Amino acid sequence: MDKVWSFLSFQILEFLIIQLQYEKGEQSERSSMLEGTLVISVDIEDSLQHVNQSHCAIIISAKGDLCHNLLNDLILTEIEGLLPFCQSGVLSGRGCPHESLHTMPFQLSFQLYEKSEVLKEDCAAIKQFIHRISLVHTTTKFHYCVKINGNISAETYRSECRAVMPSCDKIHLVIGELVGLFIPDEVAERGFTGELSLIPAVSLCPCQKSFPNQPANITTASPTIYIFLYDPAGLPVLFSAEEISYSFFEDPSCLASWGKYAYQATLNSAVYCKTDTAKPEIQYSLRTSHKQDPDIQEQTLLLFLFLGYSDQFQDKPIYSFWDRRAILSHLSPILFCSEQAVKRAIQGVVNEILEQHYRASQEQQKLARSLPIMATAISRIVSSSTDGKFRRKCLHSLQAADTQEFQETITETFNKVILKQWKPSHACEIKKASFLLNTLPTLLVFSSSDFCSAPFQS
Repeated sequence: MDKVWSFLSFQILEFLIIQLQYEKGEQSERSSMLEGTLVISVDIEDSLQHVNQSHCAIIISAKGDLCHNLLNDLILTEIEGLLPFCQSGVLSGRGCPHESLHTMPFQLSFQLYEKSEVLKEDCAAIKQFIHRISLVHTTTKFHYCVKINGNISAETYRSECRAVMPSCDKIHLVIGELVGLFIPDEVAERGFTGELSLIPAVSLCPCQKSFPNQPANITTASPTIYIFLYDPAGLPVLFSAEEISYSFFEDPSCLASWGKYAYQATLNSAVYCKTDTAKPEIQYSLRTSHKQDPDIQEQTLLLFLFLGYSDQFQDKPIYSFWDRRAILSHLSPILFCSEQAVKRAIQGVVNEILEQHYRASQEQQKLARSLPIMATAISRIVSSSTDGKFRRKCLHSLQAADTQEFQETITETFNKVILKQWKPSHACEIKKASFLLNTLPTLLVFSSSDFCSAPFQS
């Protein structure tokens, strides 16, 4: 029975998101950004009838433009056939108190009994799944509410698009080359038709564009590199019910020329993430020969891999629930079939951002080395001056008792004013963003708080 309810919840959410994504594909460009709310309510209570088990009721509700396509008889019949354990409507006395579930036109629910420890673990997994979905489905508000014996905890996920100055908290992705993927025979034999593609996108988090003089390094604290995989419907690969192999990523050299930039990457076998950050499919740790200054801003490397789907024999290609199953159960064979092309695309964009980071780091180090020289030169001018009034005025202006303290103070001032200087970055002035799966814009916008620590503050 372990993990049954989370498996069922994943199945429902997968099916709904795939249907909603297909609905968007049916709309005109003007109406393709459908808005709405998806509410997932979990109600857990200790059971008097079942020893060492709790009663769990799950209600999934939707409202807004996004759910109109879910309310036709054909879809409801398909849901009943695929998910026979579900029933329509809200369970009496159940559901999230923060949302008026009775006003929501689309509702599914199911109940079961399970061990309390298992239910709590599954609640955390569902929360991560919803968090990951919300990152790419930016026009849908996801509300997740868990009630355990009357105690309520709730989270709302929605990627807001807004101006982000002066301290940028956004993730600016560098988009790589689109790669067509060969389909292995075993996938085609399962009835999969159509074509798959993959496009990589990379970013360093947090954004340092507004602080170009502030030294920054890719952190060597474990973990350092996060890889996030999404299927053609914008669903994360990690939480699939299928047994997924990530053997394609066992060799870190498939990502970048690490040695060229004095790094050595190691695969983390156990994926770890902080409670409030998005959980990745794969993690790597970095070691470096770079000198690690505790005052240097640390950044994390994020790699997103987006799968795309098309079918030249269909005017409106339909990516189905079963297509997802076929793809994810054969993920590594699919990637290995196009191994060289996939590696070339990933390495191209990761090496590009590492090269940018390396060059910026070289300039920052050059500037940092010049500041003490400048401070020494100014201090010597003051100390060698024969004008006592001039020397006293200089010392007084920096509240220094002597020339040695004057040099220390002016060095500290240079570091604060020049190294931590904020400069406006046009790349951070984001007024509007859109996300269309399979047609990635030149700039995707996520919040850095979803992935790593807060950005540098002056």
